[in-house]
Amino acid sequence: MSSLGDDVNAELQMMIDSYARLQAKDPRHELLKLSTLHADRQGVDFSARFFERCYRPGETMRIVGYARYTRALQDAHAGKPVKLVDTDPACDF
Repeated sequence: MSSLGDDVNAELQMMIDSYARLQAKDPRHELLKLSTLHADRQGVDFSARFFERCYRPGETMRIVGYARYTRALQDAHAGKPVKLVDTDPACDF
């Protein structure tokens, strides 16, 4: 059984991988401005805008925002519409 910390780390790695794929396809995509991937691909720095776009007021679990951002990066890479809290308040993930 995994711990919440393991789940957060796994989601963070999926986010890093999704970020790198989108960056390779479209290095100027607007979603890439929400965070900066470390040169060693082992971490991410988030902009203030990341928190506005990926979290609802009062949400405190990091994994929630990571999951929303990962899904948005994957959708952008696939050419699908991007859904985040600020552009789709009914965002169900």
